[in-house]
Amino acid sequence: MAMTNLIANINRGLDRIENHIREVGMPIQNPANVIDNIRGSLNTIQVILQNITAERDQYQNLLYDSIQ
Repeated sequence: MAMTNLIANINRGLDRIENHIREVGMPIQNPANVIDNIRGSLNTIQVILQNITAERDQYQNLLYDSIQ
């Protein structure tokens, strides 16, 4: 899943919770599910960023080794 989709999911979830709190539109049956989905998206983004960082570090090490 692309990171932009995850961020869009987070935005939609936050909008749904905000509308629920303001009593605008359809009330959410189980707001905890929306929060869990937001948390899941944030965790996935964290893992993606950790993987990007690890890959960057590997490339930096390869570059450093090739310079030596």
